[in-house]
Amino acid sequence: MRSLVSVCRRRSPAARGVFFGLVAALIAASPPAVADPEDDDDSDDREIELLAQVRVRAELRDQSDFNSATPDRQRFYGQRTRLGVDAKVHPKVEGRVLFQDTRYWGVEESSTTQTGDEEQATDLFEGYIDLRWIWDLPLDLRLGRQNLTYGRERLVGKLDFSNFGRTFDAFRFRYSLGAIGFDIFSAKLVDTNPPPPAPSTGFADQDRNFSGLYLSRQGDRVETVDVYWLRDIDKSFPPVTPHRETKRHTFGARGKGRLGGGFALEGEYSYQTGSDGPDDALDIAAQALAAELVWEGQGGRNVRAAAGVDWATGDEDLDDGDLDTFNQLFPTGHSFLGYMDYVGRQNIQAVHGEVGARLWKQFHGFVAAHGFRLDEPVDAWFDAAGAVKLPADATRTHRGIGSEIDLVLSLGGIEHATIEGGYSHFFRGRVIEDAIVDDEDSDWAYFSIKVDL
Repeated sequence: MRSLVSVCRRRSPAARGVFFGLVAALIAASPPAVADPEDDDDSDDREIELLAQVRVRAELRDQSDFNSATPDRQRFYGQRTRLGVDAKVHPKVEGRVLFQDTRYWGVEESSTTQTGDEEQATDLFEGYIDLRWIWDLPLDLRLGRQNLTYGRERLVGKLDFSNFGRTFDAFRFRYSLGAIGFDIFSAKLVDTNPPPPAPSTGFADQDRNFSGLYLSRQGDRVETVDVYWLRDIDKSFPPVTPHRETKRHTFGARGKGRLGGGFALEGEYSYQTGSDGPDDALDIAAQALAAELVWEGQGGRNVRAAAGVDWATGDEDLDDGDLDTFNQLFPTGHSFLGYMDYVGRQNIQAVHGEVGARLWKQFHGFVAAHGFRLDEPVDAWFDAAGAVKLPADATRTHRGIGSEIDLVLSLGGIEHATIEGGYSHFFRGRVIEDAIVDDEDSDWAYFSIKVDL
């Protein structure tokens, strides 16, 4: 893995141009798929579908700070309730309104607030209109509050395992032509930033402004090729003078192909540039790479095995005016970097292996193992939310964070319901042992019941 990392570190701008040129050639060479014809009927048929979901999840987490001197065992029930409608008022006009209430059992605080990181919230989770076949072209517009998901959700995902999920206030144009799909979108992350106080302090926009272009091509043996540009303008920092602002551009490509014998290989590469800090003080130059080999059996047991690597650069010099730490943007990293969510795709080198199968009738399970180390020892350790788990330390020399094992079991066969439970254990590594005197491993377990109508 280190050899692969070192090759990517030496990647020049010219090499990146060759990389994207090869991707473009692969898109052109992919066989076209036949698109289903759109229903352009002007009839007055209308359809209304009720949406309802209740999910209750019990969780136990112990030693999340890896410090036995400060006991922090947590036991709680989280509940997520969603209620809404999907409406089709015309063959070219559809929409969704979906409300969400999130709370913890036994807690009753302010219950009406923006959906975000509050302990509980009741708010509009999705509310959008779809306009289809604009100007009689295969062009659609989705306008309003919505999920954004792309690829395997390594950079942009809906974060459904969270009780809150993730949505954006956005417009998204999608042009579909056969096997090709092309998205243009502009969005603001739905968070908990309040409007500026009156009179205005001059920091009226404290949002995450997110936009981009995403091109995807579906094929046969080469199943998917994606090329994208994502632009993140982050103004959500506290209002101080001079005001901090991040302007980050992410260019990348992803491909997945079948190798035969039940094997498939997927890879994704991303490069970031831009500026960060007051007066654009820091220049951004960061990279990330992910690859996964998957084997799926053909029998009724649904046997699946996977092995993969994830790498995202850290900053080797914290005082040189450059920012080399990759920013993971808005991912769903849960399945790639461990169910405990202690590790995010920032300053990280990770490997994982997974085996799963149908154990009995509707009873499924899988076990996964992960190994983690810092890409740059002096840089911070970031968790799945992008928060600092362990701060940067210029004196740190070791890289090993630790390893994690996840066991997940699920039971289907109950109409409209899914039952799932899991246990995870994090084995501390040298970085934790050096930073904490009374260091200890961490455990997490959960049990959830979800009912969808």
